Amino acid sequence: MNHFGTAVFLNLWISLGLVVALGCSDPNESPGQSGMPASEAAGAGGTAGTVDTPASGDGDAGTADSEADDAQLEPIEDLPSTQSVRIEFTNDGEAPVWLLDWGEQCTRFAVESYENGAWTALPIGANSLEPDDICCEGGCDWSNLWHYFVEVPPGQSASLEWDARAVVLSDDTYACAYGVEYRPSALQPVAPGRYRIALGLRLEVEAPDCQEEDKGVVPCTVIESGSFPPQIESMCEVPESVTVEFQLPATGDVDLSVSYP
Repeated sequence: MNHFGTAVFLNLWISLGLVVALGCSDPNESPGQSGMPASEAAGAGGTAGTVDTPASGDGDAGTADSEADDAQLEPIEDLPSTQSVRIEFTNDGEAPVWLLDWGEQCTRFAVESYENGAWTALPIGANSLEPDDICCEGGCDWSNLWHYFVEVPPGQSASLEWDARAVVLSDDTYACAYGVEYRPSALQPVAPGRYRIALGLRLEVEAPDCQEEDKGVVPCTVIESGSFPPQIESMCEVPESVTVEFQLPATGDVDLSVSYP
C-alpha cells in the first residue's frame, strides 16, 4: 500500500473509532457535562431547580421521587402579626360556664370574614406535618383528642386574643403515609374588613366526657375517626358558642366584649 492509501485508511479508522465512542457514551450524562452526574449537570447547565431522576436503580423508585418532591417544596413563611383583636367574655348568668381555652388539632375559637354578601370561614390553624415527621409517617394516634376549658363563675370575665392572622397554603403538596397529602402552610396578616369571632362554651363538665379540674383547666375528650387530621383546623367541638362581630381597620388594635347568655 502506498503512503497515500495508508493515510486514507488511518483517517477512516480514527473516524470510525470516534463514532463508536460517542455512540457508547453514558445516556444519563447531559450534553456538555461529561463525567458529571445528571443531577449535577441539571444544576450546572440546565433549568434551575430541576433534577433528573434515573428510571431505575437501587432502592424504591417511589421513595426517590417523593424525596425529590420534598426537596423542591416552595418555601412559605410566617409573617409577624401587626394587629391584635382582644375579646373579653363575661358570664352574665347565675351558674358557672366553661370557656374553651385550647385543644388538640383544633382552634380555641372560630373566625369568619364577610365577603360578597356571605360569611366565609377563615382558616386560623393548620396541621402542617413535616414530610419526615413521625406523625406524617403514620406513627401518631389521632383518635382521642383533648379539649381544655376554663371556668368562668357568674359575674366574672375571661379574655382571649386573636393576632389577626390566617393560614396561607402553598401550591406544593407532599405525601404522608397512606397517600394522605398536606401542603406547607404559614400564618400571615389578614386584610381590613368585616369579621366575626365565635367562642366555644360548655355549660357543664361532667364524666365521662370530662375529667376533674387540673391546674385551672378542665380536660374533655372527643373521639375522632380517621388516621390523619384535616389540613385546616376548625374550632374544637363544643355544645354552645357566642359570637361577636366587628370591623378590622387597616391599622390599630380592636377591643371587643361579649357575654353569655
